[in-house]
Amino acid sequence: MRASSRLQVNQSAASVYSFLADVSNETRWRQSIVGSRYVDADAPELGVHGQTDVQMGSRALTMSWEISHLTVGEYVAWRLDGNPWHGGGSYRVTPVGAGCEIEACLEVRLRGIARVLEPVIGFSFGRGLRADLVRLGHLLG
Repeated sequence: MRASSRLQVNQSAASVYSFLADVSNETRWRQSIVGSRYVDADAPELGVHGQTDVQMGSRALTMSWEISHLTVGEYVAWRLDGNPWHGGGSYRVTPVGAGCEIEACLEVRLRGIARVLEPVIGFSFGRGLRADLVRLGHLLG
């Protein structure tokens, strides 16, 4: 399942990237996220590990990830560790006029028999990402 969405905001690319680089801010704009943190680090760096706590209905889980690509001030990508699923995501912040554009991409690959549910879950997955970016836009003004 892959989803991507874009959003333009009237803030500088530097300030938006700084906001996104503080993963604890995810609880403020991502609906299912109840906690997110770097492990043994305070900022994104290539190879840094992190954990994100997700609440999906009555089910809670912690996803572990590692930063796989980084261009400071512009782009960060991470890779999930495969428990409970494989995939990853990225944020790219690009200056546009007086503001910037944020591109968010997510990919999740389910395992085993659960893969038959990907078409159904994929629809809500993409809708959720778009809704999260709308919340981010409201938060950033």
